[in-house]
Amino acid sequence: MTRLAHTIIRRRRLVIALWIAMTAFGAFSAGQLADRWYQEFSVPGYPAYEANQRSVQALGNGRVGPFVAVQRAEGDITKIDGVGEAFERAADATPGARMSSYFSTGDEASLSQDRRVAFAEIFPPGQPSFEGVNLEPTRNALNAAAPAGVATYVTGIDGLYAEAAGGEQEGPSVLVETIIGRLGALVILLFTFGALPAIAMPLAVAAASILNTFTLIWLLTYVTDVSIIVQFLVALVGLGVAIDYALLMIFRFREELRHGADRESALVETMRHAGRSVIVSGSTVAVGLLSLIALPLPVLRSTGIGGMLIPAVSVLTSITLLPALLYILGRRINSLRVMPRRIVEGSDDPERGLWNRWARLVMRRPVPVAAAGTLIVAVLVFFGVQMNPSDAQAKDFPGAGDAHDGFAVLRDAGVTAGVLKPFQIVVEGEYTPADLRAVERRVEETAGVSGAAAPESYRTSRLALVEAFSSADGSAKETRRTIERLKEETLPALRGDLGAGTRVTLAGYPPEDREFVRAMYGTFPYVLLFVVVITYLLLMRAFRSVLLPLKEVFMLTRMREAYDETRDTVAAVSLGLARTGKLVTSAALVLMFAFFVLSTSPGTDTKQFGIGLAAGIIFDATVIRALLVPAIMRLMGRWNWWLPASLARVLRTRSSPLPESDAPVPQLNPVG
Repeated sequence: MTRLAHTIIRRRRLVIALWIAMTAFGAFSAGQLADRWYQEFSVPGYPAYEANQRSVQALGNGRVGPFVAVQRAEGDITKIDGVGEAFERAADATPGARMSSYFSTGDEASLSQDRRVAFAEIFPPGQPSFEGVNLEPTRNALNAAAPAGVATYVTGIDGLYAEAAGGEQEGPSVLVETIIGRLGALVILLFTFGALPAIAMPLAVAAASILNTFTLIWLLTYVTDVSIIVQFLVALVGLGVAIDYALLMIFRFREELRHGADRESALVETMRHAGRSVIVSGSTVAVGLLSLIALPLPVLRSTGIGGMLIPAVSVLTSITLLPALLYILGRRINSLRVMPRRIVEGSDDPERGLWNRWARLVMRRPVPVAAAGTLIVAVLVFFGVQMNPSDAQAKDFPGAGDAHDGFAVLRDAGVTAGVLKPFQIVVEGEYTPADLRAVERRVEETAGVSGAAAPESYRTSRLALVEAFSSADGSAKETRRTIERLKEETLPALRGDLGAGTRVTLAGYPPEDREFVRAMYGTFPYVLLFVVVITYLLLMRAFRSVLLPLKEVFMLTRMREAYDETRDTVAAVSLGLARTGKLVTSAALVLMFAFFVLSTSPGTDTKQFGIGLAAGIIFDATVIRALLVPAIMRLMGRWNWWLPASLARVLRTRSSPLPESDAPVPQLNPVG
């Protein structure tokens, strides 16, 4: 790192010029990606997904969730002329759609028990995408054709999703979210540094990192499919990660200047310590993202490959462009102050401020602090394992509009939410109408199924669908058991009755959703083990310790450095926590805000994703880094710093023998 620092100092203008040129090209590359994103969530090789694909190919529709057209009357709706024709006109409004209702099948599964409400399943052609669907043609046609006195609605998962997003049909704007994220980061940096040059540097590094990552992503799309999710990761995760790495570098550079170093010496020390930490951190993040390629899901594999580029480019920007800018600025990094010095610099001194006082408290009371942190973790883990990994249920979509009104009509009439995500039993081969009736009857008798039908419009010469409705929402836990009963009991029995010439497969949205979850979490323990082992080895080499890799990076870098100077665990942990407390807090706030911006996006799933990640960052910065890490290190004492010679030779680094004892605890200056 020392050699790299001197090279950058000598070639600083060339380095900056190259980054400016590459960043300008990155802005061009970002604009070329709009039509190159991969938007399908496929589960290749799994039975429900493959059966769904075969039915879509045979019938020309079925990948997009059904529009559920609803009609409500004051009496028996089946006795009112024109209701069935209105459903047909609604389906005709979407060319290529297929439709089923009581009036086309004669099956009462599409009626409420009081027979006042009837609904039709309308499957439009096309592929699902972030751009959403347009229900208005179907809604207008149904309303125009319905008999007088009959209320009409068009609902469905896509309709509820759109209304939950405030009626927006298009996906979230990456540009708008990036701007919001930058504004939030600007406020945090304002209170962190208080000087315009120091505030501008992380934002400049983030801009260069994001745009140059888009260049690599654009090139990657010519080699493989890249999920549209990657654009959000690049824009928001890239923003947070790049700013965090820049914060670490700038903090160290300003600290070296404050201790009297000239700008060259300050930059060299910054690269030796902070630059090394950035590389270690970026490597672990890249390994974690790249490990997604082990999951059997194309969307996650492309996310892993594309996401891996984010920390890689952020690290490269932080250890090349940023050092060149820091050297040119020198002590002017602290000029053009816009916040009072007493507000932003009080905690920079490890002998003063809130973090110094907290470090002293943790060193005096490590057992209760560690116990409190452990209790919080245990409670969160307990509730975390109770989660239901699935799509949002219909009842969880906020908002108002025709889709919500239609869903309320169905719910109040006792119609199951399962009609929004129906099962499709795919029958292939030499089937007969009697075979389909047998399938319908056997499926309808299965516990957890409220009704089934075999519409004639759902058939070709070699493939037919039997439609069934779960008695619970398609994403509810109860539906899992229904899927298991259908797959393990009902369908095997049907295969025996129908003979070897007919294939029967459970498909539709609920089974495919469960396959997606199974594909994601089935191999997840192995992926997690791989990430843990590789990360552990990387950090063990970086920290020259067997135990330190089990904790955090930025904070431990300063603790290891302090220990090498003092040979005392208490002093090292105290000084490391006091010196990095403000840095860790600022970095966590920036990353938290970048993730939280996702909660402003349309769509419940995206909101949950953003809020969950933001909560995880705050949990890590408070419970893990401020409570558990320093308290456990205090309790482990000299064992923190041990790396036997045998392991050191394998990792090609210096060993760190187990100290005989800690040095006497130095007396820090009184809190000022």
